Amino acid sequence: MDASKAIAGYAALVISFCILEAQTNLRRAEDSISREASAILNLDRVLLRSEEPALVNLRPALLAYGRAIIDHEWRLLAHPDKALHGAPEANTTFTALSRGIFAFRPNDQFQAEMLREAIALSRQLVDAREERLSNAELSLPSLFWATTALISVLMVLLACLVAPNSSRRTELAGIGTAIGLLLALVIILDLPFS
Repeated sequence: MDASKAIAGYAALVISFCILEAQTNLRRAEDSISREASAILNLDRVLLRSEEPALVNLRPALLAYGRAIIDHEWRLLAHPDKALHGAPEANTTFTALSRGIFAFRPNDQFQAEMLREAIALSRQLVDAREERLSNAELSLPSLFWATTALISVLMVLLACLVAPNSSRRTELAGIGTAIGLLLALVIILDLPFS
């Protein structure tokens, strides 16, 4: 019973570390999504504030890009091998948006400033998108899963060796439940886009 308790302590330690790592990955993914959403919003504001028809008319292209991310690219994030290059629809709509921004020729200082801001924000958008796509691969290393599986098997084997009585069964059930809950949390937090 003492060995079982010791192994349960090690299991809790390993799983707690896994939870911490999974939460870090989740926060990283959330941060990249927030930066991308902020860049889209700020680019829309710049296009609208420019009051230049050539730039204002790019807002539907920006909306189409945002829609392509939600409708086509988001589902790919659950499959990191497919998400790496993004959705073709998002690539196409962003290319159209980018070409429209770079095709604009300013006539005065205000328009030149708006163009500079639009270019800077479109670059931020590219960086945030690449980060989001690469974050689709965030997950715990297989070494953690193997270690957790081995510790769980060892706990079950040790539990089988414990002489049966009601208080020991209750202890083992409590330990197993606690470890199971921690493990469930890790599974839920791992692979943030799944």
